[in-house]
Amino acid sequence: MEREDFIFLEALNRHGTVFLVRQNSTGRILVARKAAAEQTGVFETLRTIGSGYIPAIRAIEPQPDGTVLIYEDYIQGVTLRKVLDDCQPRLEKSDAVEIARQLCRALAPVHAAGIVHRDIKPENIILGVDSQVYLIDFGIARVEKAGRSADTEFLGTQGYAAPEQFGFCQSDARADIYALGVVINQIVTGSLPNEAQTDGLLGEIVARCINLDPQQRYASVRELDAALAALPRSPRPAYCKPQKKRIAFPYPLCLVPGFRSGTPEKALFAVAAAFWFFIFAAAGFSSAANDPVDLVIVVGILTIPVGAYVIGFDLFNIQRHVPLLNKVRGTYTHRALTAFTVALWSVAVFLLTGVVAAAVKAVIH
Repeated sequence: MEREDFIFLEALNRHGTVFLVRQNSTGRILVARKAAAEQTGVFETLRTIGSGYIPAIRAIEPQPDGTVLIYEDYIQGVTLRKVLDDCQPRLEKSDAVEIARQLCRALAPVHAAGIVHRDIKPENIILGVDSQVYLIDFGIARVEKAGRSADTEFLGTQGYAAPEQFGFCQSDARADIYALGVVINQIVTGSLPNEAQTDGLLGEIVARCINLDPQQRYASVRELDAALAALPRSPRPAYCKPQKKRIAFPYPLCLVPGFRSGTPEKALFAVAAAFWFFIFAAAGFSSAANDPVDLVIVVGILTIPVGAYVIGFDLFNIQRHVPLLNKVRGTYTHRALTAFTVALWSVAVFLLTGVVAAAVKAVIH
């Protein structure tokens, strides 16, 4: 697939590494994630797994800066982090068991392929509108390598990463089991295990998951899943509120700001803004119809916001034809440079309008 098949709608994080995009050929809303080129093999493997608990990978695209863009399905839902923040003081044990069991099912084929996620935390867990759990962001995942005594890079999120991820020994599937134990505990108590630990049978499971010695943890996520399944059953939780759905508008409407993200509210606002602009334009042309100078001024006044709209919102992907803007797309520099370009356009049109109006006036008089 060529880059021109994807329209970048907006950055989803402040680092400019995750973007919401639309695929022209299918109208599908996707997420594009930047990853290190050496992670390509991991994502190629994930692409073949086809797990229903991991967003499907649609394309892998090498970038000029040595990174790769991973295009994956956009999941409607909220992160577990947001749910935990909104549901104070905490969720129920039944929520923790249901979420953890789905994460076990997500990880089973991943671990079978020799891949360790290494960054399981609430921010990387999405609770879908159908209450299904999705595991995202395999940006620091690694493939287990036989004969290695320790990880060569110390990566992971403090509080969730197993001790072996910081050089004590090579991380394997049990590192993810450690993180799962931390997540289970946080769902129930609202805290990391070193601050407060859940009790009862679930507490025993958590304690085994987060044992400092990998040999003392569950040997696999299937074993952990079996332990969770053996707990007394509770009603299935409803921990995720319904999310607003996106509409796949037809081409070329899907290229127009307000319609690109597929959000009904933004589309309605775009229609209202266009309506009032045309009303204003019609009134301006009507009042200036008999005076060439006024007509030039009206055209100039209308050209300024039209150009600002086209450039600022990247209408029909016009910024791809401006090398400087296209090169820094998705960064804070891009935003600043876009604002400068819009300001430059406005000043240039304003000055040109004044010159043309003066010339027309001189010719008439």
